[in-house]
Amino acid sequence: MKEPLQRTKVLIRHLPPSLPQNDLLALFHDHFNDCYNWFYFCPGKFSYKHQRHSRAYEELKKPADVFEFAELLNGHLFVNEKGAQFKAVVEYAPSQRVLSLVLERIAVKAPFLKYYQQESAKLRQQIQMSLNSNRHLMGDSLSSLTVKELKQLENRLERGITRIRSKKHEMRLAEIEFLQKREIELENESVCLRSKIAEMERFQQANTVIGQELNAIHGLASRNFFSPAIIEGGGTAYSHPDKKILYLG
Repeated sequence: MKEPLQRTKVLIRHLPPSLPQNDLLALFHDHFNDCYNWFYFCPGKFSYKHQRHSRAYEELKKPADVFEFAELLNGHLFVNEKGAQFKAVVEYAPSQRVLSLVLERIAVKAPFLKYYQQESAKLRQQIQMSLNSNRHLMGDSLSSLTVKELKQLENRLERGITRIRSKKHEMRLAEIEFLQKREIELENESVCLRSKIAEMERFQQANTVIGQELNAIHGLASRNFFSPAIIEGGGTAYSHPDKKILYLG
């Protein structure tokens, strides 16, 4: 039996029965990509009568990596689709040997694992290249570039500035066209408002003239030029005060 400080094979148990293998790998694969030799996943099973937790075996390359791996995953809380919680347990595997069945399955899955590792490395490289390119465009970390690379960077910047200026010019033309249309609309609204104001002024002026004429008529009536009955429209137009009334008896 190996000493504790020499053990490298660990068991991850008490995992949700419905946990996919890729979800578990996503938790540690990027950090421990080059730190383990193989990984074997045993999916769980769930039914109304019985529940079997998922579990996984992994062999790390160095005993020191076991402690870091356990610190990352031991006690990690998983929650399934129904809200049930599962607290992962990381411990040394009961047997530090690799079973023949595990070796057979690992041999089948090894090409796929290697493919994913290569793709992951390519993606990391592309991300790093993009970050470096952005820093160069901002004028940072230029000391590592050659004269040729600096010239290429300068050409990229010039092409980018040309496209930016072209887009800015296009946006300005569109804005000017919009403002010109808005100016015409405002001018038409102004003409309509002036026309309404002029009409209201003519109406008020006509009402003022009529009011002045009525005041003049009332003034003349107060001086006995006209009979009040004429103005008020009631009674007889002219009276005969000298006419005598005869009484027949």
